[in-house]
Amino acid sequence: GGGREHQYCCGRYLDRRLHPQMAIELLQARYTAHCTKDVDYIVQTTHRTHADWLDVNLEDPETFNEWKGKLRDNLAVTKFAGLRVWDTQIVSPKCEKILWSARLRVFDGIVSEDRVLVQEFVERSVFVFEEDRWWYQGGDPDWEPKSITTGGPLNNLGGGGGGGGGVCGGGFG
Repeated sequence: GGGREHQYCCGRYLDRRLHPQMAIELLQARYTAHCTKDVDYIVQTTHRTHADWLDVNLEDPETFNEWKGKLRDNLAVTKFAGLRVWDTQIVSPKCEKILWSARLRVFDGIVSEDRVLVQEFVERSVFVFEEDRWWYQGGDPDWEPKSITTGGPLNNLGGGGGGGGGVCGGGFG
């Protein structure tokens, strides 16, 4: 995103050479990890207090693999067509909240264009700085995430709508 080459943008984080130094960089890297279906990066940057970790027993690979499998299945049917950052709130030097949205195209390339479900997912995420790095802690419990259908078979908008372009079309706005 943002017109920079992958290796100088999120690539340096996704290849595990560096950790993002700002919460916004982690948001962008995690978005790119969703686009490229890098399940391990998504899991490795999720804080241990996130709801998805609650039932995971790290001693039992089956429960851990179940979470990764569900994430992998979701990513297999979803294309990401743009990330937009709406607001950033610095709560403290070790906590930031970021309001963002992403355009999702569900079943794109699997079903006909008129059956592609296009949604705008909006969340205010909480990021915490611990152990010398930023972590995605989850959605802000004081803010209800939204998934707004903007096109596809579940409404009368016709067509699939939505953005396109590249693996992760759109920019970091």
